[in-house]
Amino acid sequence: MHKIVKPFVFDDIAELDAKCIQTIIAEGEISIKDWAFALKGYKEDVQSEIFAKLADVNETLAERIYDEMVDIGLIYASEAVKAQNYIAGVIDRLQKTGGVFVPVNEDA
Repeated sequence: MHKIVKPFVFDDIAELDAKCIQTIIAEGEISIKDWAFALKGYKEDVQSEIFAKLADVNETLAERIYDEMVDIGLIYASEAVKAQNYIAGVIDRLQKTGGVFVPVNEDA
């Protein structure tokens, strides 16, 4: 029997382990600007979790993303959603090709 894998959504990043985060960063597809736009004004609890995970893997990258968030100022919500969807899409593709393992929340 095949297990149904739900599409990856931006909030799921907070559930990833350091190895997954490291793989995602190493892929090089997600720019600092993408991360900054995606995290700008995002839910504070999820944003904090994602920053902590990024900092655990690459503190300099986390600092650069934070600095970019400050520098970009105000953005349209549509710009943030576009970046979130892009990042989720990259991770979803990595999940489907076996590049990262995304834990399944059995409660969902």
